[in-house]
Amino acid sequence: MPILWNDNYFSLLPGENKEVKATFAAKDLNGVPPAVEVGGWNILRIEDDLNGDRIVNIIDVCIVARAFGSRPWDLNWKEITDLDKNGVIDIIDFTIVAEDFGKKL
Repeated sequence: MPILWNDNYFSLLPGENKEVKATFAAKDLNGVPPAVEVGGWNILRIEDDLNGDRIVNIIDVCIVARAFGSRPWDLNWKEITDLDKNGVIDIIDFTIVAEDFGKKL
């Protein structure tokens, strides 16, 4: 039976919700009550896997290095590299990446 959804793919963070609507022609049900099956998955993530390749490696170190010394108003600022959320990319952010270096999902 053809169903039209107002959104096919979306992401939700913990605590978020989203209403999704489906429309269909009742005549296509042939008297059977409508039922919906919903699926999804959680994506595990290491916070300091900055490029999302499921391993903390030299690429993540390089991403922090490129932003090193920056603050939110600087051109080389990358918020994801501010791992300690103190508003500056510094040695602490490098230390966080170093502690997880080699971790895989």
